[in-house]
Amino acid sequence: MAAIAETCCEDSGLIWPISVAPYEVVLTVVKTDDENSMEVADKIYKDLKAHGIDVLFDDREERPGVKFADAELIGIPLRVTIGPRGLENGIVDFLDKNKVKVFGPNKYCSKLEGSKAFMKSVCAQNNIPTANFQICRNKKQVLRFLEKSKLPIVVKADGLAAGKGVTVPNTVK
Repeated sequence: MAAIAETCCEDSGLIWPISVAPYEVVLTVVKTDDENSMEVADKIYKDLKAHGIDVLFDDREERPGVKFADAELIGIPLRVTIGPRGLENGIVDFLDKNKVKVFGPNKYCSKLEGSKAFMKSVCAQNNIPTANFQICRNKKQVLRFLEKSKLPIVVKADGLAAGKGVTVPNTVK
């Protein structure tokens, strides 16, 4: 442990490798009196735990700087910070202690991942090459698009679908 501590430190404290860290992630809530922040943090905590990730949930009523300093002293390699400002902007600040200061798109950019229709529209508006597409809002529009398309085609549901929103039909029917 001494050798690891000697090689995995910086001015603010230790940065344990995930394999030996007491926790893999510290989940820090900036304002514990903000109901939305606590609700999001609780969901993230439960999701991380359900995936077998060791999480320290820091919901103490302390200033954020105190919480961050404590996490750095412990040497937890990853920090997820949740606060009202980040939530209002559509992001949860994900701070990786391995020199990646902030990870996460702003509200506008997150739509590129969250909405296939939005992404395709951005590509079309900016002359970015992309496969032929049609945004359909009803069955009639789908049938009209299929009449002028050749198989194979890819049908994608809009929104975050965790990889389950894609179909490649064998026939037009």
